[in-house]
Order: sequence, then C-alpha cells, then structure tokens
Amino acid sequence: MHLPSYLIFCLFAVFLAVIRIFITGDFDLSVWLTWNLILAFFPYIFALFSLGQKGFLRKIGLFLWFLFLPNSFYILTDFVHLPEHPEMVYFDTVYITSMAFAWLVAGYASMEMVHTYWNIHIHKKLAWIYMIAIVFIGNFGVYVGRFLRFNSWDIIQNPRNIVHELWILLITNGSVLAITDAGREQESQKFIFWVMWLWQFIFLYSSFILLVYVYLYHTKKKI
Repeated sequence: MHLPSYLIFCLFAVFLAVIRIFITGDFDLSVWLTWNLILAFFPYIFALFSLGQKGFLRKIGLFLWFLFLPNSFYILTDFVHLPEHPEMVYFDTVYITSMAFAWLVAGYASMEMVHTYWNIHIHKKLAWIYMIAIVFIGNFGVYVGRFLRFNSWDIIQNPRNIVHELWILLITNGSVLAITDAGREQESQKFIFWVMWLWQFIFLYSSFILLVYVYLYHTKKKI
C-alpha cells in the first residue's frame, strides 16, 4: 500500500464528513463512518505486526488480523444510509464511496501481506484457499455486524449471546434474527427492510471482494 496516497484519501473522506456535519447538523453518520474508517486500518496494523514477529506473537497478530478484517468490508453495506437524507444523496454517494475506497485499500493491503507470507512459507495453492475461505468467513462477520449489530469485541463480552444468535441465524438462513439485547434489537430495526438471506449475502459480497482482490493482486505482481 502506498501509505501517503492512502492517508490523503482518508483525509479527503474525513473532510467530507466534516462538511456533511455542517450541512445537515447530523453527527451520527459522520462519526460512525469515521470510527469505522479507523477500525478498518486495524487489519493492516495487525498484519504488519504479525509478520514482524515469531512464534506465539505472530499467531496472535494473525488472529487479530482475521478478527478485524471484516471491518474493511463492512463499508460496502453502509450505502444503506443513502435514503436517510434524500436531499444529500449525491453528496453521500461520493462521501460513502470515498470511505469505502479507503477501507478496502487498507483491507486489501493487509490481505496481500498475509497472502505473500503464506505463498513463501506454506504453499501458493493453499494460500489462495486460505484467502478465499477468510473472505467468505469475513463476510459472514459483516452480515452479523450489519443485521445482528454485533461488534468484533462482542466475541469476548457476549460469547453466549453470539453462539445462541448465530445458531438461529444459520438454521434459518437469516429469515429469523433472534436478537437478545434490547439496544441491538432497536438498532437492527433500522436495517430490517434491507435484510438479505444469509448465504445470498455472503456469496454476493464475497464474489465481488475476491474479484477485485484477484485483479489487484495479479496487477501488482506484473508490475
């Protein structure tokens, strides 16, 4: 990743966030998207950390990379906010796209680092299998984050709730969302109209992310 260019793109996205606050007086979307932009950089940090370590620390770094990677894909679902301010739809399209580009760049850069490491130390075919599996699992995490309103840290805070709700989600293919927390239940109602079946969502988003990643990976390889 060309870090200076990435940082400039992030600054542009944050600049649009500030402009949006002045225009609409609405802090919520801008604050949450900016926070998600920060979270989306974590996989890059953890990938960089893990590849500079050995043994147990490397495994911890890779686990944290895997845990936070869905944050880089999550932005693709944030276009759901476009109808909230019809008068801002053109501004918000550019704004959310800017955020999405920055997030995906950070996510793809972290994937490329880990993928290259696996190519060298494991096997090229296995490395691709691992990356494909991680993208599919990651988009399962995106679905859980968007519609069940869980966060990455809930794995530690609410493991019992996660197990219960994910079981219901899997056996019903997303047709039933058994949310046990009142706050998350209220939040999920904002997006209930947009719910897709679980496996349709995973296949659709994973296919798009993998197609872009394969293109970028092979383009960089040729350069």
